[in-house]
Amino acid sequence: MAACSIARIMSFGDLAKCPKNLWHLFFRDVKSKLLEFSPIVLNEVQIDEGDQPLSVKETVAANLPELPQDILMEIFALLEIPDLVRAGSVCNSWHSASNELRSLGICKLSQTPCLLYTSESAGDSAVCLYSLVEKREYKITLPDPPIRSRLLIGSSLGWLITVDDLSEMHLVNPITGEQIALPSVITIEHVKPIFNQSGALHKYEYSWHTGSRVHYSEPSVFALSELRDYMHEKAFMFSDTSIGNFLVVLIHNPYNQISFARVGGDKWTWLPPHSHYTDCMYKDGLLYAVNILGEIHAFDLNGPVFTMKMIIGKAQDLAADKMYIVQAPCDGLLQVWRSDEDIEEDYEADLHADPATFVRNTGEIKIFSVDTMEKKRVQMDNLDGNVLFLGLNQSLCLSTAEYPHLKENYTYFTDDNDLWLFGFRDNRRDIGLFDLKHNSREELVSPQLWSNFPAPLWIIPRKRGSYDDSCRGDGSINDSCRGGGGDSHRGDGGRGNAGAHTRTQQRLMHLHSASNSLRLVSDRSGQAMTSNIFHDAMNDEVTGHQPFNSDDDNPVDCMNEEIDPMRHEDNLETI
Repeated sequence: MAACSIARIMSFGDLAKCPKNLWHLFFRDVKSKLLEFSPIVLNEVQIDEGDQPLSVKETVAANLPELPQDILMEIFALLEIPDLVRAGSVCNSWHSASNELRSLGICKLSQTPCLLYTSESAGDSAVCLYSLVEKREYKITLPDPPIRSRLLIGSSLGWLITVDDLSEMHLVNPITGEQIALPSVITIEHVKPIFNQSGALHKYEYSWHTGSRVHYSEPSVFALSELRDYMHEKAFMFSDTSIGNFLVVLIHNPYNQISFARVGGDKWTWLPPHSHYTDCMYKDGLLYAVNILGEIHAFDLNGPVFTMKMIIGKAQDLAADKMYIVQAPCDGLLQVWRSDEDIEEDYEADLHADPATFVRNTGEIKIFSVDTMEKKRVQMDNLDGNVLFLGLNQSLCLSTAEYPHLKENYTYFTDDNDLWLFGFRDNRRDIGLFDLKHNSREELVSPQLWSNFPAPLWIIPRKRGSYDDSCRGDGSINDSCRGGGGDSHRGDGGRGNAGAHTRTQQRLMHLHSASNSLRLVSDRSGQAMTSNIFHDAMNDEVTGHQPFNSDDDNPVDCMNEEIDPMRHEDNLETI
């Protein structure tokens, strides 16, 4: 179980006003882990029994902001990102500890997803985050090109995947403002550059073929800004621990084929001949992809020759407008069917209706566990205390034990219908919550806060750093992945106090390990208290980490088998 957030115990505004409240919470939950610290510090603290709050000697309370930095960092390591940002604004010593924590890239597990979107009022270069915990929005300014001029085609591991007005792709971390260029679109199989007489890139030639056939005899020619409207569908970033790098997977047209690239690489690699994919996930070195027919394919991309295996075949009685594949907290595999609601209206009236008033809503969501051994689907009535996040984001299944502010057995969804998004850019987006028990839809917030284009999506805020700042599946991209200079080249001398940093890092790792046993602490009424402290200056760097713990205490019971499709060689196909 991930660490309990101090923000879930009391208002962080109270913590900022009275630091001994923070001291109280810290010693109540993790005091046993501080025995290695100076006895002088520990002797200054006196714990009262019963319902009385922890008393701290006045001389210590007055100087709490001057606590040793490594102790403050251990406290801050338990905070969610909004709390961490606010903590850094309390005083100079807290600001210093917060900055040092970010430089080490260590933070509390289980950050709650936020809805990321743009709005006219925020400006062309800003995105907004809507916090599901605090139910309010915050603005973040991002680097050029302006985010409202880009397409948002995915979010994974705390990073956005965007497409600019040249149809080129970038990774963007909205929390840190970091931006990484992906290989050029002209390295994709179906795209060739067209240069003008001066040698500058002028247009793109776009071929309509798949691995099995050519659908149009002549390629199309698109302006630089037009290609993205026809080609880019959905993208993902996965950690490939086998080679210590990150894999970016792109579902693209024609016909929703797949290409992939390595972060820091120089080209995209096409995976023919299959098509019509709608969603992907990555597990144990294999790329899983589901198509509109419900088939699930597993690709092994690590050998000299790529192979593909059929995990499960076409679904019978298929009735879905969108298909997703999701890894459950217990490591099982889910297939999710999403359908639009049927609206019975006068057909003649529909013909003359204003297209700007068209409304498209999610009407049904079906969830199936996938039995990879028997190659069958088992429909589920509920998520057993879990929630789903669907849309242009990497599909997620999260436990409400780790995310108590989320509604269990609900699906949080955003609009990801490409025909609707591009055909009706100014229309209202299909965003909300779906109650799986009652098969009903709820609004996330009304009136809606966001612009309709680019389409809003879910993201789990996080900073790129981690315990060892390596490619380990937690959103950190090290120098070898990024293709650029490392921390030692940042002009700060590589932070010469390496020994002290290592000791602090070890302590924080120890505390994170211990904090897995912490539970949500409630107030006397039994209701969890929330925080209202997401600092408005979100342009500051903040720290994040992996979205959920696969060793969850409350797995989906019917999905407890390991996925190992490559252990049998039947249905194995060489690409």
